[in-house]
Amino acid sequence: MKTYDFILMYEHKVRELENLCLLKYILESRGYSVLIKCIHDLDIYRTSNCTCKPKYYAKVLGIFAFHTNDTIQYNVQNCIYPEKIVNLQWEQMISPNQEKSGSYSNPTGIGLDICHISWCQNNYSRLVDVAHVPSKNVFLCGNIGLDFLNPKLKKYFYSREQILEKYNFKKYDKLCMLFSNFMCAEQFFSNPEELRKRFGDSYIEAQKNALKSSEVIIDWFVNAAREFPNYAFIYRPHPGDNLTEVENRLSGEPNIFINRDFSSKQWIFVCDYMFSTHSTVVVEAHIAQKKCFVLEPYPVISEHDNEIFSTINPIDTQKKMFEILSGKEMDTGIQRALVEKHFGPINKDLNGKNLANAFISILNNPEYNITSKLKEYNIFKQNISTLRQKLWNNPIFNTLFLSIIIIGSYIPYLGKNFSLFKQYNVQKKFMKVECYTKSEFSIIEKKIRNVFKQN
Repeated sequence: MKTYDFILMYEHKVRELENLCLLKYILESRGYSVLIKCIHDLDIYRTSNCTCKPKYYAKVLGIFAFHTNDTIQYNVQNCIYPEKIVNLQWEQMISPNQEKSGSYSNPTGIGLDICHISWCQNNYSRLVDVAHVPSKNVFLCGNIGLDFLNPKLKKYFYSREQILEKYNFKKYDKLCMLFSNFMCAEQFFSNPEELRKRFGDSYIEAQKNALKSSEVIIDWFVNAAREFPNYAFIYRPHPGDNLTEVENRLSGEPNIFINRDFSSKQWIFVCDYMFSTHSTVVVEAHIAQKKCFVLEPYPVISEHDNEIFSTINPIDTQKKMFEILSGKEMDTGIQRALVEKHFGPINKDLNGKNLANAFISILNNPEYNITSKLKEYNIFKQNISTLRQKLWNNPIFNTLFLSIIIIGSYIPYLGKNFSLFKQYNVQKKFMKVECYTKSEFSIIEKKIRNVFKQN
């Protein structure tokens, strides 16, 4: 079993990998060992060894989120044994209904024993006062994602000229980006009762509203591409988007491009016009002193919207969108005070240093050790008791079972109609898209090292 001081898990590559590589660089520069893994990585993903001995021992395990005890099981997949756990919680810009006691966003169970990273005082107070997480377990660090908007890291990104060259955009006068945030609208139809349970009855109406908006926004986007044929229109999917239907609607337009590459921050620095819905990318653009306009064909239900968007000037008609693309000046309405209330202070120094300090403090403090509680929570090792579990734990049976799934996923009728094959195909897609390649990882690390050398 390989031992690391810190193992950092991520879910979505474009949302988290750069941040974790920055944290890794800072920790390694202080002499600590760090491993970054994707939750979809086959190296840790459970296949034949359901109750195998862990492959990795983490003195401190950083997880991408915490909602229930199952979230930790999702991160460790029985292959990582943690001594201490830190919840990085990459989505901290939550809505008012999620700040209330008993909401899905407030930790329960083992979430009251692990450590939590908070970007701002507002979120810190929610965790301590509403969720009743012990104050010693919450670390106020700022948002490491904002570090990439800090002038100190500006040279990390590719220049506009490099992006134009890379994607053959030189023939277009302007770059126009639509940052998709439609994933939750799609999820509504896959499991509405689960979402109702998590977020309340009114969430169903909110998601129906979001779905209506997404259909209109795609129409606007296609019409804009036709109205401005000399502009390049780039559709950047949310990391969890199902692109099949969207691709069908966008195909055939010569100046529309679907692009998953890079984090949103890279595109913020090079695009001329940017649009999204009620998304964190709007806030990131504001911090970078750029404008990302909020498209809102239908009003959003306020209890499912973050306070940051309470002051926006929404683009609620196609005409307004076209006016912006024609060069009309308009204020987004985003207010700095509300941004800092929910994203934390916009510091001159790097939040990554604060985050590294928190991780080191947790590493060196035995009171954060949770191994004594493992029997109580029983989440890192499954008991083999049922016949199904015994069969699944058998390597021969498991290999045959997995082979049938793989073969079945390529048979049109089975792959289309059987949920088991569908789930396998979905999982396979995410493994391929979200897991970093050695080349991707080395490029990010090299760019971070070079930026720090120049500073």
